[in-house]
Amino acid sequence: MAISKITSDAIDATDFNLDSDTLKIDSTNNRVGIGTDSPNKTLEIKNSTSPTLRIGDGTRHFEILGGSSTQTAGIGTGYSSAFTFNINSTERMRIDSSGNVGIGTSSPTTNFQIGDSTGRTFTINQGTANKTQLINDREITLQSGSGYGTSIKALGGSGYGNITFETSNNGEVARIDSSGQVAINTTSFTNYAQTSGDSNWAYRTSNGAVIQAQDADDGFSMMYMNKFDWTSSKDSRYINWYKNGATVGSITLTSGGLINYGGTSDYRLKENVVDMTGAIDRIKQAQPKQFNMIDDPNDTTQDGFLAHELATVVPESVTGTHNAVETRTNCVRTVNDTLLEENVTEDEWTAGKTDGVYPDDSIWSASWDEPIHQMADYSKLVPLLTAALQEAVAKIETLEAKVTALETTTP
Repeated sequence: MAISKITSDAIDATDFNLDSDTLKIDSTNNRVGIGTDSPNKTLEIKNSTSPTLRIGDGTRHFEILGGSSTQTAGIGTGYSSAFTFNINSTERMRIDSSGNVGIGTSSPTTNFQIGDSTGRTFTINQGTANKTQLINDREITLQSGSGYGTSIKALGGSGYGNITFETSNNGEVARIDSSGQVAINTTSFTNYAQTSGDSNWAYRTSNGAVIQAQDADDGFSMMYMNKFDWTSSKDSRYINWYKNGATVGSITLTSGGLINYGGTSDYRLKENVVDMTGAIDRIKQAQPKQFNMIDDPNDTTQDGFLAHELATVVPESVTGTHNAVETRTNCVRTVNDTLLEENVTEDEWTAGKTDGVYPDDSIWSASWDEPIHQMADYSKLVPLLTAALQEAVAKIETLEAKVTALETTTP
């Protein structure tokens, strides 16, 4: 049916229908229906397959898509252009033609961007105290309510992954891996065998080991410890050693500004205390040597002992066993035969060289006998040397007394 003109008188007091389901004006409820003769809302558009409201100039248009059995509800444009959200005639958000979302910027360059280069603020609140904030590119704040902790999680495809920290100039500068190990300026946790590269620091949770590697050309000490505002009445400890929770040694600062290296020697910790005898006979068994260390590029001649020979004289001065080895399986070592890692498959080693975990010139072996070298602490000879000297002094004094007696009795 064609309608050339509708006057107000024609629909003044009654509902208006155009066909049974094209247009319905419900004057009683002040509702308009398109595609339905019983609208439930102020304006209702109904279509069994693709209910759509389109506003545009015929070429460019905005659409509101209603949901149906063949269509997902949504809003959008029917052409390649940005879609904006405005408040008080001012744009506040947009989705550009490539799908990037911008809030506070009209030109987002990533999938989701908040603000422009001059100021970015991002806040997620849960309640009044739990929130995550990114402010002006310089501050990330994680705040939890009373009684709750704050967590940062890195989830991989099969569980927790690494958390990495990066800077624009240097790339990755630190990481916490999925087992809780921490690495700074390295991705390796075998840097105790490092022979080149940058200085770095790592903590291995599996071994409880702190590892620091430094390029000797850096011109800095590997560690600086400073006690400021210090007087002799204050705590003078720099390092304490413990065994099973009890102190066994320390490095302390004396009132005269000297560093004292001490091990526990209190009489209350000792038993079976007797005076040392036969010290001269024992010290005569020691075999001092001169030698060069194999890895010394300067071939410096040193005075010292061979550990296995010294162990026969002062056993407590030597650790380890003569010619000891330990068989390692599926292990990675350096070209200088320093163990890097054990229980590593050959494929893992190959991948680790690519990822920088292992040096390019490292060696993988299914089985390898690692030399376990003996070590010696020459300071443990001091008691024996002291006793031997005392015995020698006693002999000298006895001889001096005999000489004096002979000189006195000689006419």
